[in-house]
Amino acid sequence: MLQANHDQEARLQDRDGQIRSLEDKHQHARDALEHYRQASKEQREQEQRRHESQVQQLRLELRQLQQTLIVKQDELTQLNRDNARLLAEARQLQKDQHAQQQLLAQKTQALEIAQSTLTGIERTNEALEQRCHALQEEVARLGEDSSIQAQQAQSLQERLTEASTQLKLLGQTPPASSDGASSS
Repeated sequence: MLQANHDQEARLQDRDGQIRSLEDKHQHARDALEHYRQASKEQREQEQRRHESQVQQLRLELRQLQQTLIVKQDELTQLNRDNARLLAEARQLQKDQHAQQQLLAQKTQALEIAQSTLTGIERTNEALEQRCHALQEEVARLGEDSSIQAQQAQSLQERLTEASTQLKLLGQTPPASSDGASSS
């Protein structure tokens, strides 16, 4: 009986030991679970704070990007206005250039006509000078003749005077035409 009590006590102690061991394990498991919960809670809080910080950062960046976009849109609008103005100026300059080219062509044509007219007048003047010279020679030759020839010489002198007058008139005409050509 003593042996049975002793065995039973040993079993009870063994069982108490197992219970304490299980309680220790259970307490350890609870502590570990509590530690895990606390760590998980802290990690969630950290992640929540990090997430909120990232959201705030992204909102700030979004506001900055929106402001930048507004500035860029204003710049684009101004560039479009400048482009339209420059295009209008370029078209006006093209019109002005075309008008200047037409005016230059007209001036060139007028100058060519004036030069052609001057050339014609110079040829006529040259022909009249030759004619005048021939008449002067004829007058000199006829001056030595008789009174009939003197009358002929008088007639020729009159013709010479008339030709000289025409020559003088024609001699005055080229400068007047030249001035008229340069003023147009």
